[in-house]
Amino acid sequence: MSAWPPLRAFGAMLAALCVAAQAAGAEWRLVEERFYAISLGGKPCGRSFERVETDGGRFRTSGQIALRFTRLGQETAVEFSSEFIETVAGKPLEASVFQGEADRVRYVFRDDGAGARRVVVERRNATPEERALPEGDFLAPRAAREFIRAQ
Repeated sequence: MSAWPPLRAFGAMLAALCVAAQAAGAEWRLVEERFYAISLGGKPCGRSFERVETDGGRFRTSGQIALRFTRLGQETAVEFSSEFIETVAGKPLEASVFQGEADRVRYVFRDDGAGARRVVVERRNATPEERALPEGDFLAPRAAREFIRAQ
């Protein structure tokens, strides 16, 4: 099978992440990475990749899912990428998501000083929005993985 366009895009996305990390001055060090093959109805239809890095005080979990499948004679290709940065203690700091060539959406987590958690949502060419996070606890990606390992 020839090089599949989403896999080429996947490689470009990984290179872009490395360049962005270097440009930001972060000294990210690889902790672990995982690769998965995805199938639908027993047939291969994509790949998934997840990388965890640390700079000493934070963890960055980045990943991509690339799918290509045919339904009702129509081929569909979907790419989704994400990045989540959390403290070593599992406190969320920021997250970014984007699909294919669409604009990246960035979420910056913060406490309002009174114990309530809020998130600022940033989109290109749009005014940032600030929202309250729902009540209750949630785990950031690396903290969730550690919780599951501990169980």
